Amino acid sequence: MTWALPGGKIIPGETPFQGLAREIEEELGGRISDPKLVLLDYYVSKNEKFRYTTYFVSVDVEFVPLLNDEHIGYAWLPLAAAPKPLHPGISRTLADTEIINKINSAKSSN
Repeated sequence: MTWALPGGKIIPGETPFQGLAREIEEELGGRISDPKLVLLDYYVSKNEKFRYTTYFVSVDVEFVPLLNDEHIGYAWLPLAAAPKPLHPGISRTLADTEIINKINSAKSSN
């Protein structure tokens, strides 16, 4: 088991944002009404069979998510205290200094 972010596959015809909104509703029981998004990462595997888009989504207040059966827990944590073990994709994303700078910049502008 690893810690990860909500997410999943994009359904054919969906944009990355539409997939994000659907996954947030499915996995957290929430909706994005007025999103404050920052594109953090777009990853394509070497064989180009796996792609993912990672967004920073700003929320005004922490909330208790209504988790679906894909998750067994959640935590609101500062980046410096990321739980272990992290999913390899999230670990790679959070190891990128440019991405961390984007997150910090987005947090300070909200």
